[in-house]
Amino acid sequence: MFLVDGVIHAQGVVNEKIIFEGNGTSNFFNVWSSGNSSLYLENCVFKDGDRLWSIANGVEQLILRHSELINITNISTLYHWKKACFIEYNIFIDTAGFTIYNWFGEDSDATVYIRHNLVKSNRDFFVRCAPNIHNQETVSYTHLRAHETVLDLVCRLLLE
Repeated sequence: MFLVDGVIHAQGVVNEKIIFEGNGTSNFFNVWSSGNSSLYLENCVFKDGDRLWSIANGVEQLILRHSELINITNISTLYHWKKACFIEYNIFIDTAGFTIYNWFGEDSDATVYIRHNLVKSNRDFFVRCAPNIHNQETVSYTHLRAHETVLDLVCRLLLE
């Protein structure tokens, strides 16, 4: 859908999210650059696509917040980021998940923060970190059980 070699800001608002419709076959973002590409995606809906991004190679920064990913069929892979990346406060429904690599190794100060996400009916793992990830934070997400509503989930978490 979009070839990124620069900066993309897609920032909707709570009541008017930006909707990306993939029609079942689209990679929403193809990122392959000299390392200066950044994706800032907030209050967006990505649905019925192949991947959120096909290869995020040389990404300066990725921010995916307060968004919904629905029916994403294949794994999105993040390589070579330079700054902290944030995947947080999102809803994932029937998605394939993420694989994260950092080939800059121990020389990189980059950290990936994956937290406060809600996952329902995931196709496989939610996040898989490659063994060369040196600066990783705790991955925090909550699975919505098959029979639960969001209200049920809130009540369950309050009781735990």
